[in-house]
Amino acid sequence: MRRVWPWFLPVSMIVILFVVLYNGLYVNPTHIMPSQLLNHTIPRFSARNILNEKQLFTSKTFEAHPIALLNIWATWCYACRIEHATLMRIKHDYHVPIYAIAYKDDRDTILQWLLKRGNPYTMVALDQTGDLVIDFGIYGTPETFLIDGSGTVLYRHVGALSDSVFLNEMLPIIKRYQKT
Repeated sequence: MRRVWPWFLPVSMIVILFVVLYNGLYVNPTHIMPSQLLNHTIPRFSARNILNEKQLFTSKTFEAHPIALLNIWATWCYACRIEHATLMRIKHDYHVPIYAIAYKDDRDTILQWLLKRGNPYTMVALDQTGDLVIDFGIYGTPETFLIDGSGTVLYRHVGALSDSVFLNEMLPIIKRYQKT
């Protein structure tokens, strides 16, 4: 009995560490975060489209499409730069309308950024104070929502959107809503 006891504490600590790491990495992936909006209508909002100041971008804008993406991003956000290529591919290859809210940013900087890197967005609202996205429950940038024509949130992705996430998680939902 005495020979087993010295090994008990180190082995127990290793097992506990393994369980905690496994749970963090595989059971609760960080890009899947709970959202109060899932299967609910997006919050009501209204803002000017900075790509065309004559247009209003509102929560009703999504009614024009069976399904669309809403991307919360910023020019100062490193992860937003990483996901930009994926957003451009979605626009060109899948023709899914992508709307955006630029979070705590500057209009001229946004327009220059999009001119230089390409513009995947149909409309862009500017939220300089961060008040516009508060009701969306945003943790940070980037975050992407999949929204149907009634304004219902079908999916939420936290972090940089990758081709893999789009193809494996979002595209199957999009195909159900798009006309064939």
